[in-house]
Amino acid sequence: MAKPKKNPNNKGTIYLRKDGRWEGSAYVLTTDGTYKRRSVYGKTWDDAHEKLTKSPRPTPSAASRSPPTR
Repeated sequence: MAKPKKNPNNKGTIYLRKDGRWEGSAYVLTTDGTYKRRSVYGKTWDDAHEKLTKSPRPTPSAASRSPPTR
């Protein structure tokens, strides 16, 4: 098996699961200013990487512009 590619710092992690799928996970900033761990899955490393980079990631400035309604 070829060595998987490396993600840059703060861009999440991608690893091979026991069931043969690749899992990519990263911390995502929510609208209330907290971080949650989100996971994506793919059949190949490239599939997981594409899904991980395409997943919506709000920026801190976007989170501060839309305060939660109560």
